[in-house]
Amino acid sequence: MKLCVALDLSTKEECLQLAKELKNLDIWLKVGLRAYLRDGFK
Repeated sequence: MKLCVALDLSTKEECLQLAKELKNLDIWLKVGLRAYLRDGFK
């Protein structure tokens, strides 16, 4: 079983920073709904 972390922080930059910090871990990352609605498909 893997941990899934939702990237749904206040800003796009915070989401990207968290993704960079977690990149070496064996986890799943997903874009949270609020982040997707705010930033779109970029």
